[in-house]
Amino acid sequence: MEIIQFFEHFFTVNSEDIRDIRENFKYRECAPNIFLEKKGDITNNLYFVISGFLQVYTETENSEEVITSQINCPTRLITTFESFNSGEPSKEYLKTITKASFLTITKEKFFELLYKDERWTNAFKEIYEQGHTYNEQRYNDLLTLNAEERYLKLMQTRPELINNIPVKILASFIGIKPQSLSRVRRAITLNK
Repeated sequence: MEIIQFFEHFFTVNSEDIRDIRENFKYRECAPNIFLEKKGDITNNLYFVISGFLQVYTETENSEEVITSQINCPTRLITTFESFNSGEPSKEYLKTITKASFLTITKEKFFELLYKDERWTNAFKEIYEQGHTYNEQRYNDLLTLNAEERYLKLMQTRPELINNIPVKILASFIGIKPQSLSRVRRAITLNK
């Protein structure tokens, strides 16, 4: 199981851990464009993506523009974290972009694991810290890099997104309009 390999990066997984994973994480498959979490609902699930891509996003007040905060790829945890952590209604949506398979764990089961063993607590703390560092860097990039630099960095750091994610979502993820992304792509192709 990929999730066991994932947690092996944080601690040595024993037979009891494997049993806990099998009991607490539930397998699920979804077609593209399926909402897993909706704005206004309280998020009670954490998702471990096995295959496919998921998007966390919000809309501007007039619902004309989508602002993508996360695009997940395989072997990463994702949810609408603000709602998951606070227990307040979500300000974002979590939706499949492509056909996806994943394991879900409820918030209740997640906390049972955390309290059961310090290794789980330390692993999730490190995962959260990595996610926080990644998001800070992404925010910094949005402020300091121009559109072409952001796209080039995305090509370098997350190449799996380039051919699997629609232009509209990619553009939203790097903070530009789809038309601007098309121009950036053309300019990069011409400069090769």
